[in-house]
Amino acid sequence: YDINDLVERLQQHISVLETKLVQNSDSDVVPKRDASTLLSYEELVDCIHR
Repeated sequence: YDINDLVERLQQHISVLETKLVQNSDSDVVPKRDASTLLSYEELVDCIHR
């Protein structure tokens, strides 16, 4: 993979996750990013290869 392509895929994936977080949140405050929202390395690789 080209590193720029990887970064772009990751950014898209993160924005999707953040959108889901906001939708699942009861408040309209955007949740702060913390360890629970971070992907493990395996999940990351899995997402990239889909």
